Amino acid sequence: MFSYKSLVVTLALTLLTGCGSLVGPQNIRNERQDFNVALQQTNDEQMLLNLVRMKYRDTNMFLEVGAVASQYTLTSNVTASGSLKDNFSNSIGLGSKIEYQEKPTISYTPLHGQSFITRLISQVPPQTIGMLYKSGWSGERLFMLTMEKVGSVKNAPSASGPTPKYAPDFKQFQRLSYLLRDLQLEGGVQLDVVEIPATKTTGFTLRFNKDVDKTKSDEVRKILGLGKADYYVLAQVNSAKLENEVLFETRSIREMLFYLSHAVEVPQSHIDKGLVTVTKNDDGTVFDWKELSGDLLNVKSSKGPFPPQNAYVSVKYRDTWFYIEDNDLNSKSTFALLIQLYDLQSGDSSGNGLVMTLPIGG
Repeated sequence: MFSYKSLVVTLALTLLTGCGSLVGPQNIRNERQDFNVALQQTNDEQMLLNLVRMKYRDTNMFLEVGAVASQYTLTSNVTASGSLKDNFSNSIGLGSKIEYQEKPTISYTPLHGQSFITRLISQVPPQTIGMLYKSGWSGERLFMLTMEKVGSVKNAPSASGPTPKYAPDFKQFQRLSYLLRDLQLEGGVQLDVVEIPATKTTGFTLRFNKDVDKTKSDEVRKILGLGKADYYVLAQVNSAKLENEVLFETRSIREMLFYLSHAVEVPQSHIDKGLVTVTKNDDGTVFDWKELSGDLLNVKSSKGPFPPQNAYVSVKYRDTWFYIEDNDLNSKSTFALLIQLYDLQSGDSSGNGLVMTLPIGG
């Protein structure tokens, strides 16, 4: 005999099992991308915030997201009402109520301690630069950011710290970087990471291909003070005073942050209040930091209650919006390179101190 009670039970079970089987996979599809986008965006905002802080000589701070966990709660209630008799003319009323809650929990770790600080202030090793160069990063962008000097050619060493009072020395290095970038695009130069046996240190070999544009390769040699040779050794430590050897010095991540912080545009009112250092040329005129940063990085500023609509990444600091424009592809590339260098250099930097676990939502 047909049982209406069986029908009610069957429907109830279908609702419960059906919802349960869909909630998990559907949440993965929705939430994973949402968390991915949020983490990437806040990571960029944190890096930009620290660049702005360094422009103002404020203390910087990095927080690492240690873990993201979400707890999902699904409750279902099914009700039935009606008159059950012996014929099919009677009706049954069914009701259901499904409640769904998500409770994400995010753990933050402040990055500090000797291990993290040591990596932050240690010079970037040649292996890292070589790996990034081989992966296709622009030699010009890479050298301008990571190199302090090559031979006697300086790459604005005074810009590797708080904003200096006087204009840095950089134009010759800037020209060198442009030439190497052009040669890289033409396939006319080869840069390889090598171990230098005499000093047991890591350096580079620099080779110009035979069909290279000799005008550019000769200018590189002239800038570095080199004679004609099949290849040149770029070393961090003087090995044997060879004619084809050039010493170089790299920057640390902290020095790179200072270097790029000078590309942050600040409101005139902050300059008038003495909140930032004004750099002067030898003749006493104000030095324009865009001469150094050029297309490498431009961080703009604006006032207002809302972030600029054309911003790729923006942060509000000192009642001012600081941002990188979404169509400024050169700045975005430099910013991405900085974050990649930071990730490579900082390594697995699980702080030794407080871990903050914050429940998001009710």
